[in-house]
Amino acid sequence: MVKVRDKSSGFRRPSAGAVRKSIKDGPKGGGGPPLFNLPDGMGQFEIKKPGIFKLNLVPYGVMERNHPERVQRKSLWYRRMIRVHRPAGGGSIVCPSSVDSMRKCLWCKAFFKLKKELEEGNEELNAEEMRERLKPFSGQPWDLFYVLDPKDNETVMLYATSYGKFGKALKNYIELPQNKKHALFFETNKDGRTIKGQFNEKTFQKSKFIECTAILAMLPREPLNDDKIIGQTVCLSKIPNVLDDETLKKMFYQTDEDDSKPDSEEKVSTGKKKKFKKKDKSMAKPKKSDKKKSSKVEKKSTKKVKKAAKPEPKKGTKKKGKKSDEEE
Repeated sequence: MVKVRDKSSGFRRPSAGAVRKSIKDGPKGGGGPPLFNLPDGMGQFEIKKPGIFKLNLVPYGVMERNHPERVQRKSLWYRRMIRVHRPAGGGSIVCPSSVDSMRKCLWCKAFFKLKKELEEGNEELNAEEMRERLKPFSGQPWDLFYVLDPKDNETVMLYATSYGKFGKALKNYIELPQNKKHALFFETNKDGRTIKGQFNEKTFQKSKFIECTAILAMLPREPLNDDKIIGQTVCLSKIPNVLDDETLKKMFYQTDEDDSKPDSEEKVSTGKKKKFKKKDKSMAKPKKSDKKKSSKVEKKSTKKVKKAAKPEPKKGTKKKGKKSDEEE
């Protein structure tokens, strides 16, 4: 269970310039196990239908030392970027390296290896063809936010969505010169703003989803109670449910517990699923000791055969049923 902090004191306040740069850069990074470990009693915010909605984003205290946007530890911030992969077997998983820089990701490794092969190969591919080839290993950038419950402005919820469904519209709005003054929209003090956004239904590969197509305005809002609001949050790096390496390996290679593990990684070239066959014990090479034993047995058997064989008759000896030349 993820524990929440009792108080928000001791966190550094963010600067508007740092937020504007963060929004401009965007994420640098998309069935199955749950993607997030929510704190006890916290709900997840989601917009399920098109329309105009108001969102109140609130800050959290950064407690990790290697934040992807280089935010200092014990500072207040508004989001945590992660990547989400979609294994060939279905579902979604959180990229381990996007949460912990010390962890390795099989999907990311395969992505960059295949990308290098395609770039250095003889085949000429356009941008669309390149994306299609890399798709099995590519990661989708996601943003994690804290927002106020629309039904209770004193309760905090998690808002987790892909960058294209909300973060992109937020970036486009804050980058406008006249809107730079709203860069601290998530603050609990007088700088905080209520985001008014237009959400429309979109379709991609026969799948429908809701996307924020535009931020219409940022409205003034009443200051919030720091301890009450930030006290409900935890560092957003603790929210993603990152699976252990063994589970991720089985999902990547699509193997079951009974399947043999590959001795070495297969060369990635097509992005298709590769099957690893079990070794047939009957085809295994004999050991040196076995070879020596078999050679000794062969020598003994040849000796016995030589002893059992009858000697050939000498020249000039009589044979039964035949006369010699002299007798004739």
